[in-house]
Amino acid sequence: MLMNMKDILAVAKENKFALPAFNISDYSMFLGIMDICEETDSPVIIDENGNSLIIHATDNNKKNMYIQTMNLNGTEYKKNYLRHEDLLKGGNINFQMGSQPNLNRGTEEESFPYSFSKVLKKIR
Repeated sequence: MLMNMKDILAVAKENKFALPAFNISDYSMFLGIMDICEETDSPVIIDENGNSLIIHATDNNKKNMYIQTMNLNGTEYKKNYLRHEDLLKGGNINFQMGSQPNLNRGTEEESFPYSFSKVLKKIR
């Protein structure tokens, strides 16, 4: 679920938990933070350049390992990748997780990342 910062902080205060905001310096640091947050189903704020990126995976656990839906800044996001420049802008990413793969998500041609090998096949 996407929430604004005021609401996130109110929930954290009510449930007596801290909301971490990490200023990351490299990708391995990011992966370590995300692993812990996924295991504990905790929201996190990532701050790489002064623009906060809040990532939350609702219903994430060992059983629910498949993305059902994804929202980027409140809008459904169907692509199978995120662009680095979009992440640097900051914002909110919310994953709704489930126990079965969503076989309809990310299957359209425009959902796939660019592939140079497709260009090579056309040339040959």
